[in-house]
Amino acid sequence: MRYRLTSMLCCLLFGIVVCGPVSAVDGGLDSDSIERIVGEKDTNKKAALALRVQALTQMAQDRFQQAAPLLEQSLRLDKESSETHFYLGKVYRKLKRLPEAKLHFEEAIRLDPVDVRAYIGLGRVYRQQGEIEAAMVKFEEAIAVDPTSASACVNMGNALLFTHDFERAADMFRKAVVLDPATPSAYLNLGNLYLAAGEW
Repeated sequence: MRYRLTSMLCCLLFGIVVCGPVSAVDGGLDSDSIERIVGEKDTNKKAALALRVQALTQMAQDRFQQAAPLLEQSLRLDKESSETHFYLGKVYRKLKRLPEAKLHFEEAIRLDPVDVRAYIGLGRVYRQQGEIEAAMVKFEEAIAVDPTSASACVNMGNALLFTHDFERAADMFRKAVVLDPATPSAYLNLGNLYLAAGEW
């Protein structure tokens, strides 16, 4: 299939679906979170974890302004928490505080080099800043860290659209669908490519 597409596809770039809101797994006080809080012996870490859970509840409701100070307070109590750095990066990205988001994603990667979410988050920051090549490097690293990550493939596909490499983008979306058939953004973006190519 050839993807020498017209300006119609360029218009579609503005409608790219990149990610959903914080999932139910990330937000709220679930049984695992309660067990971790109860089981934590270090009082500072216990308080930090409780604050992070509160922040995730706010994030699940798209209340990022309210989540930020909770995560900042959590990080003051447990500076080496890769999870808190990751979520602060996510919140700051949502609030368009991109330099701060970048720093926290980088720190999350330093503390936990196999956390694929942090690579994806950093790549999204670069893409928001218009640094598409740097974003693609991070998405490639994310795929290397976890070749089964559908999210990494979707984000790589989205970045490839901006470089007009439509064939590779389609390959990434197809791979995402195989890895996780419940990935709506992959279907939507792949469908948009087919429509723009007149092959639907």
